[in-house]
Amino acid sequence: MGLSRIEFCFAGGLDVFAEAADAAAVRGRPLVLRDPPRLLGHIIELLGLHRHPGIVWASAGTGS
Repeated sequence: MGLSRIEFCFAGGLDVFAEAADAAAVRGRPLVLRDPPRLLGHIIELLGLHRHPGIVWASAGTGS
């Protein structure tokens, strides 16, 4: 399931993305953030989370 259904995310939710990316990286896998709503995507970018080395951005049409 993509992120397109998320309507609101507290700061703690953004921490969960970073923690999940770290946990996935330990297993040699990325955390794929698929289709975040525009506002959530902007917040993630403003906070620099999009540059986290374990996070990959994808859209539903990419097959990722």
